[in-house]
Amino acid sequence: MADNFYPNAVSISHLQNIVSEKLSEKNLNSKNTLWATSVCSDEVNQSLHRLDENFETFGPFILGGISGIPFAGKTGFKAFSSHIPDSGGALIIYGPHVGISQEGEIGKVHRAGQRLNTSSCGSIIGALKSLKNDDDEQQTPQYDYQQEEVKNLLRKHWDKVSRSENPVITATEITYDEIKHEITEIITSCTSCLEGKPLLAIGGILINTDPSEDDLFDIRDIDWF
Repeated sequence: MADNFYPNAVSISHLQNIVSEKLSEKNLNSKNTLWATSVCSDEVNQSLHRLDENFETFGPFILGGISGIPFAGKTGFKAFSSHIPDSGGALIIYGPHVGISQEGEIGKVHRAGQRLNTSSCGSIIGALKSLKNDDDEQQTPQYDYQQEEVKNLLRKHWDKVSRSENPVITATEITYDEIKHEITEIITSCTSCLEGKPLLAIGGILINTDPSEDDLFDIRDIDWF
């Protein structure tokens, strides 16, 4: 079903191989590399923990909040940088996620133990529903800062989203662009924190599938810093 929307997506197992091959370019390996993610905090994204097999260091360091935006910011990145092994390097996997049900519905996924399919990414889809219902006032309600930032992001692009044939895909793409922008800005503004240690950033869209299937990752960008 994912081929209908993301024909170039690879399995998480394939992503593991790509990570290993790219890290070896800088003599990085399981012993000297620390990894981090900037993906949504949704538990369905634990499929990325397959990458734990690539690292003997603890990880991942969590840079992302709901929707995958790197809410940990520069402070979080500086902390992450300070944990990189001596004479080693780092990896960041980043991007939003989207579910595709067995029936082929985008934005839905079957979660183990539940009878009905549910939203994925719930944060992005929740923001879409809120904005569609004319909730156009910028607010910062108590205890919901991150979701308001997601809504503010999509609000800025609402003309494009509202005209889209598939608002979920369009909103996911917009969120990817924002995550990439913020990750790049954070890294480049804190390069000195790396102390010359190489950092590999791989961005893409994590695709949640049925629990009986392997999740996928649609790679968009691979960059060394």
